[in-house]
Amino acid sequence: MARKKNGNRTPGYVEARIRDMLQGFETEPQSTVLDVYGAPSAPDKVKGELQIRLARYTDSDAAHLKATGLIQIRDAAEPETLRYLDAIDASLRGHYGADNTDLARFGVKPKKAPRKLTAEEQLQKVEQARKTRAEHEGKGPTPTPGQATGK
Repeated sequence: MARKKNGNRTPGYVEARIRDMLQGFETEPQSTVLDVYGAPSAPDKVKGELQIRLARYTDSDAAHLKATGLIQIRDAAEPETLRYLDAIDASLRGHYGADNTDLARFGVKPKKAPRKLTAEEQLQKVEQARKTRAEHEGKGPTPTPGQATGK
C-alpha cells in the first residue's frame, strides 16, 4: 500500500525515514523478497540502495558543516585581509603615483584629476580668498611674554 503523502518533505524527514527503514531491514530475513518498482528485491539490495540514498543526505550535511566552518574562518580573517589589501594599495600608490594608470593593472583606481573650475567658480574662489585674507590682515599669533619676536 502506498504511503499517504503528508507534505513533509524536509531533508531531515527524508533522512529519518531512510534510517528507520535501514533499521527495519537489519532484522529482515534474506528470504524476504519485496516488489520495488515492479522488480523483485532482496533486503540486501534494498539496504544497499537505501545506504546510497542516505549518503546523499549525510554527505551534504557534512559538507554544509564544513562550509559553515570555513565561512566563519574567512569572516574572522576579513578585517586583517582588508588591512593587508589597504597596505598594498598604499604601497602601489607610493610606488607608481596616485594618478598613474598602471594602478589599474592591480585593480586600483588611479586618483582622478580635479575638475576644472568654471570661470564663475574661479572668480568666486578668488573673491573668497581675498575676503579671508582681508579679514585676517594683521592678525597673527600674538607672542606670549618672554617669547622671541623674531626681530
